[in-house]
Amino acid sequence: MKSAPLRGCQGSPFVELMAPSPAVSKELEGDWEGTLAMGGGKGLQVLVSFKNQPDGIVQATWGGEGSGVPINDVRQAGQRVEFGLKVAHSSFQGMLKKEGTVLDGQFTHEGAPATPLTLRRKKRAGRAPPRGTSGRDLLPKTV
Repeated sequence: MKSAPLRGCQGSPFVELMAPSPAVSKELEGDWEGTLAMGGGKGLQVLVSFKNQPDGIVQATWGGEGSGVPINDVRQAGQRVEFGLKVAHSSFQGMLKKEGTVLDGQFTHEGAPATPLTLRRKKRAGRAPPRGTSGRDLLPKTV
């Protein structure tokens, strides 16, 4: 694992950087949402995002769109998907269903029993522009 200088902090002047994870399949790329069961019958709303980058790695987050906790160590082998949340001492192991809309698995948090977690592909707001056009092409024309 690489390290980078950290300025303005006491202690070690270096912080460990997470190793990049290889790009994921088109079926897995995108936003996934679900509810993680918590004690007392309450659930925690979860949003997991996988976005492939031009350099062949995936940027993955747990939390909000465009922000959230970085997901590390993303691994995909066929339909099997695994990832970790190093900062939360947690991990997920699951299977992407054939239709590509459900990711069903187990979430584990340091020392606690595994909890079932089903993530469903988040529906995009509105429609995507037709192939070969940009979103601007769909705006009303002004005179």
